Amino acid sequence: MYKLNSGLLLFVLATLAWVTTNIVVAQEPFRPTRDQAQKLVEIRKSASEITSLIRKKDYEEAGKAITAAEESLDAYITETGAPEDHKSIAQVRAMLAQQKQLLDKRAAMAAGPGEGGANAAPAAISFAKDVAPIISENCLGCHGANGPRANLNLTNFAAWKQGGTSGPLLTIGNPNQSRIIARISAGPNQMPRNQPPLDAAEIKTIADWITQGAKYDGADESTNLTTLYKDATLPKVEVATPTGNETVSFSKDIAPFFVEMCVRCHSGATPDSNFSMETFADILRGDVLIPGKLEESRLFRLTGGLENPRMPQSQARLTRKNYEDLKKWIQEGIKYDGGDPNMKLADLAAANAPRATPFRELPIAEQQATRITRAQALWKQSLPNETPIELKTDNFFLIGNVSAARLSEIADIAAQAQKEIQSIFGVNETPYWKDRLGIIVFKDHFGYSEFNVTVQRRDIPADMYGHTRMSEDFTDAFVVMQDTGVSIPTANEPSTKFLITRLIAEAFVDRQYPGLPEWLKQGTGTVIAFRDPEMAIFKPTMYQRAQAASSLFARPSDLLRENATGPAGVALGYVM
Repeated sequence: MYKLNSGLLLFVLATLAWVTTNIVVAQEPFRPTRDQAQKLVEIRKSASEITSLIRKKDYEEAGKAITAAEESLDAYITETGAPEDHKSIAQVRAMLAQQKQLLDKRAAMAAGPGEGGANAAPAAISFAKDVAPIISENCLGCHGANGPRANLNLTNFAAWKQGGTSGPLLTIGNPNQSRIIARISAGPNQMPRNQPPLDAAEIKTIADWITQGAKYDGADESTNLTTLYKDATLPKVEVATPTGNETVSFSKDIAPFFVEMCVRCHSGATPDSNFSMETFADILRGDVLIPGKLEESRLFRLTGGLENPRMPQSQARLTRKNYEDLKKWIQEGIKYDGGDPNMKLADLAAANAPRATPFRELPIAEQQATRITRAQALWKQSLPNETPIELKTDNFFLIGNVSAARLSEIADIAAQAQKEIQSIFGVNETPYWKDRLGIIVFKDHFGYSEFNVTVQRRDIPADMYGHTRMSEDFTDAFVVMQDTGVSIPTANEPSTKFLITRLIAEAFVDRQYPGLPEWLKQGTGTVIAFRDPEMAIFKPTMYQRAQAASSLFARPSDLLRENATGPAGVALGYVM
């Protein structure tokens, strides 16, 4: 039986710094094909033409061209497996670095003095007042706190400093080398995705802030950006707190129906009638409530039908209890018992909602029904126009768009893997997954990628075929995979059996030993999958991936990040 203690974990983490710099795998020298060599020549040619743009003082186009050349070079390395230190690649990198320096110098000279004269400094940019609103209104839909794309969380400045999967977000003092500027500037991967691009003035504001040192001017770096800029720009509000004699609670009686009936229209960057109800502070700023005075409180007049248009405008209407509670609450002085008035009403209502029975305390039949309903919902979220096939076994609930026969084969492979894993760990419980572990199977990479984009809120590499999705209370307990159809492993690709064994082992370890870091679960799952002698042919590739991945993790703590996943994280976890 495998055992893990804190001393072993500390030892493993302490050795990571050595591992990430000392993994050496014998490799054949990189020899590009004729087409690959020609492609690199074209990248070099496009890079050499950037100097001409700089000389013509076309600095914006030069910056775009540098970004495009870097992205083309990165894509070339990914596609061909060429090493970063290959002579031809290093030459192009050096050329682009020199052009960046030249561009920065020429652009700074061209900017010259500000409107105030030769020695006038540019206007100071405030992160709270100038930068935070731009990001809050345009970027948090994809880069919020819950499942941010590319593991880049932009909800507060502390998260900015962490960066994302691609690396640091900011190069202080140099906007042209800052990843955020590259992403919001024109190019094939311009952000925000599927939305109009930021205008030139907004991009310049962020660039000037970086040039001025990327300084944070809030009190607490963990403050949400929306709260930060509201506190910095909007008038302060005076909040009346309960005395203890009130009969109506805002957090328990008023906030829930505000959230249900009002917040959907009165929230976001452009709330209806320019009146936001996202937070209690927003409501007070709207001047629609006057303590103790019903007739003069416009919010009551609109909801009570005393003034048109009657609110809410949807089919929903206040219940008699809602109406009476609202009247009493206004009469009692609009007291607020929710703590921070900048807290979102949705969060406040959720925190005060009746507590549901924890998933693990439900009867087994209800756990199984919940797991099946959840799997069906996740499938519909990913591929709403495809009707899946379903299959139940003692341990698993399978759902997918492969054939019924193939789903049955996968169920058999999973059953054998589960039996082997329990034997390794000395666990005899039958069935082990009484609540049925979900296995979601996609027949192609498109479906698996759609799951990751719509559910996990992330993009995945082309060679990533599966992962586990586990919530702390195990309401979600799923293996999610693409069926590659590989029955016999090759040097470049493991078999379906390898993938399923690895993923079920990860799920087992997660359930048996909750709280372990992702890399340790993935590494353990891979070790177990490699117990099959047939998989030995794939081991050299795993070590090569680990070598390539080692440059992504400069410190032991890096492996504890959520973004230490995917093929790189799996390989490095296996080596550890």
